Amino acid sequence: GYWVGQGRLMVVWFCGRPEVSSLFGGAQLSPTKCYLSATITTDELDARGMRWWSSQDECRCVPTTPPPSPPPQKIYFCGQSEVWHLFDYKIEPTSCYFSYEFSRQEISDLGVEVYLTSEHCDCKPPPPPPPPSPSPPSLQASTAA
Repeated sequence: GYWVGQGRLMVVWFCGRPEVSSLFGGAQLSPTKCYLSATITTDELDARGMRWWSSQDECRCVPTTPPPSPPPQKIYFCGQSEVWHLFDYKIEPTSCYFSYEFSRQEISDLGVEVYLTSEHCDCKPPPPPPPPSPSPPSLQASTAA
């Protein structure tokens, strides 16, 4: 068989991502900068899932920008008691409110109807409570006053 020279000492270049900070005693490195080391082996970097280069010219630590998140959606809903805990001021059940902060799902999960336009957001006052059901006739004769 032949011997593969893995883990041999050579200068490696790598980005200062959090995965390698333990190799530097927990030092905070900049993830967008290239660092070189003659004591860290390529095996150690591979074990951490780190990409490495053998020359500074090849080292690329440009942060990959996450895809832009979709713009927040404006939602409308009535100020029912189910959503009162989301606000630090009093809101009215008969008024329509809008928010960019809460998702449609968050509000509908609380049992409150969500609207995409203010025209549809019709916050009628809650129906009056049903009249109390008549109490069953009692067996005792009531004395009229």
